[in-house]
Amino acid sequence: AYGQRGEPLQAILDYTQAIALDPKHVGALVNRGVAYAEQGDLEKAKIDLKEALDLQPDCAPAYVGCGIVYSRQGDFEHAIADYSRAMELDPQDAEAYNYRGMAYVEHGELENAIDDFDQALVLNPSLVAALVRRGQAHAGMGRLDAAIRDFARAISLDPVSSEAYLQRALAYDEKGEYDLAVTDYSQALDLDPKDARIHYNRGSAYSRRGRLESALDDYTAAIALDASFAAAYFDRGNVYVQQGQLDAALADYTRAVTLNPSFASAFVGRGNLYAEQGEQDKAIQDYTQAVALNPRFAGAFSNRGLAFAEQGELEKAIADYSEAIALDPQFVAAYNNRGEAYRRRGELEAAIADFGEAIKLEPQLAQAYNNRGLVFAEQGRLEDAVADFSQAIHLNPQFSSAYQNRGTVHRRQGEASKAIADFGQAISLNPL
Repeated sequence: AYGQRGEPLQAILDYTQAIALDPKHVGALVNRGVAYAEQGDLEKAKIDLKEALDLQPDCAPAYVGCGIVYSRQGDFEHAIADYSRAMELDPQDAEAYNYRGMAYVEHGELENAIDDFDQALVLNPSLVAALVRRGQAHAGMGRLDAAIRDFARAISLDPVSSEAYLQRALAYDEKGEYDLAVTDYSQALDLDPKDARIHYNRGSAYSRRGRLESALDDYTAAIALDASFAAAYFDRGNVYVQQGQLDAALADYTRAVTLNPSFASAFVGRGNLYAEQGEQDKAIQDYTQAVALNPRFAGAFSNRGLAFAEQGELEKAIADYSEAIALDPQFVAAYNNRGEAYRRRGELEAAIADFGEAIKLEPQLAQAYNNRGLVFAEQGRLEDAVADFSQAIHLNPQFSSAYQNRGTVHRRQGEASKAIADFGQAISLNPL
């Protein structure tokens, strides 16, 4: 075994006593080195592992220990090389295959990782860590059913493995099976109630199910356990927005970007609140920070475009919408909003083209039909305008503006009774 998992401090004391009695005790040096690595004291770990290899150059566990240190440093290429050397020296070491598999996962080589976990499990069919890690690798490749099978087997072998329950819950979550996910998150929390990650993920599952109060409770619990959990503040802020608690949301978004100044989505969330409150300059500042952090963040460009449009800076708005579309050619809202900016600038053919593209991408988008109808009306294409307003109403019978706009066109056509009927419907839907 490589150290005493879960008790590195006591392990270090025990191995230090063993080394005091026998300074050339290779096993004690290796295990103390691994325990130091688990504590994050990598320099001491290196010293112990080097001494072990000086005493016994063909010590496979020492190479595994060196691999662990390299992995902790993020140097996965050297880690893989050391784990490979350990396996050359001891081909029956299931732990070495497991550790190398973990390094392959971090290095993005998921197929190689699965091969290693497979071999680890051939050598030791009860190695729960390999089952959990293989399940994670399967999940990373979109093989969710295979992942769930591995996590289930891990749970059958170790019914108190909170990590196995957590990982299976994440897989269920990704499949959209939120009730099963919540059940597993809850089981994981019964086993480890102080794991902030589990509270956070269960909160996200509750949120997706529309159980906002339960989501708030879990996000708040995650924050209580880990006050530096920026993602928990961000997602709690999202729930507050859904509940209309905008001041609380603003505070959470601000806390998220304070904790993690590289959190582009949190800047966008806060920017959206500023925009909703009419503070467009602050919104633009946050969106600009988001695109500086992530130049491929199409949503941030699109939202900044909206803020520019609110300020009447249509050229800047069109530039941002265009950037959003270049990054995401399927971005329906960006086409619709750019079309509106073109309409306001009097570039009516460009507007029609953008509204048409939005409709092509999302045929159920009533707003795009309404907007294109307005352009047709400006061009005097009254029949086309009526057709578009009628389609908007068909898609959204509560669309008061579409009734108002169609009524206006009917009046221009001299069809007073139709106009009166549409204006009456518009008023009944929106009395104010």
